[in-house]
Amino acid sequence: MTRHHPPKASPQPIDILMASGAIKPITAIEVGDEIMGADSMPRKVIDIRTSVEDTFEIRPIKGASFVLGASQSLPLVRSTSLDLYDLKSIPLWEYLKQSPHFKGVHLLYRMPVNFSDGPALPLDPYFLGILLGDGCFRNTSPSITTPDPEIVDYCFYMADQMGLSVRIDQIPGNQANGYYFSSISGKTNPLTEALRNLGLYNKSSPEKFIPDIYKRASQKVRQEILAGLLDTDGHMLHKTFEYTTSSKQLAQDIAFVAQSLGLMALPKERTVEGQIYYRFCIYGDFKDIPLRVGRKIPGPRVQKRHVLRTGFTVHSLPAQQCLKLVLQGPDSLYLKSDFMVMQGGQP
Repeated sequence: MTRHHPPKASPQPIDILMASGAIKPITAIEVGDEIMGADSMPRKVIDIRTSVEDTFEIRPIKGASFVLGASQSLPLVRSTSLDLYDLKSIPLWEYLKQSPHFKGVHLLYRMPVNFSDGPALPLDPYFLGILLGDGCFRNTSPSITTPDPEIVDYCFYMADQMGLSVRIDQIPGNQANGYYFSSISGKTNPLTEALRNLGLYNKSSPEKFIPDIYKRASQKVRQEILAGLLDTDGHMLHKTFEYTTSSKQLAQDIAFVAQSLGLMALPKERTVEGQIYYRFCIYGDFKDIPLRVGRKIPGPRVQKRHVLRTGFTVHSLPAQQCLKLVLQGPDSLYLKSDFMVMQGGQP
């Protein structure tokens, strides 16, 4: 049966994940840039080739559409393979000639990444995660509102570590209480200073974001900050987390962190009573995410489908100029900004 997937939006030029963790449109890539390889190692761009050719919109079931030229290759993995490295790269023009069976069992795929160690972090990553989830940065004293004893215990632990006192504000008719972090009279509040240095202090909920030094940090740091976010604002249902935020940037940042860890997250905009929200599911295997709130720890994943793989359809577009990155390295596989694997050229 032929699959039809309507376009989610007009396909845009590909955004590339740089080796540093930054994101750059392919049109801004320069010779000498280092982009992220599929093996988490840098790939240096040694040439950029242009051609005018027939182009096609690649429309993944999970993810944003993108455009490739007929001569460019698609890196694919067999849907039936348990080996993530059972891969095949095929020029798009050749793929179009393949049988429906071939197309049905060969999928696009994403890869998690390991970033190189970055600078020292001003705040514990799990603590920052729960602050981003249930915290308020606009008071004189930063605060968290939570009903969960595990979060409360961690708040008191961090207050002790930072030399802060905690004032409890009991909220009538609510299971959650407010916890305010204050410094000793006359002294600078180190939590306020850390939030200020991260650009988060005095930000409202729609303005929240994950600072780059956490997004591009070690795997352990990213696991911790995601755990804090899920333990506070994540809603678990059938071993999948649903997340809702009024901050577009925070939604995009959470998706980036989740995908970088081998999970799937695709934020979608929703309007409720005139207010814009971003609501999305985060799914995959959470066994390496150090969740602490007991009611939110999912059991073992039993779903056999690999969340990093996705089917797709191909749709013809007019001829246009295409860019191909020529890369130095053991292979020419690199990552888009959504961690999908792409094929460059080799010298």
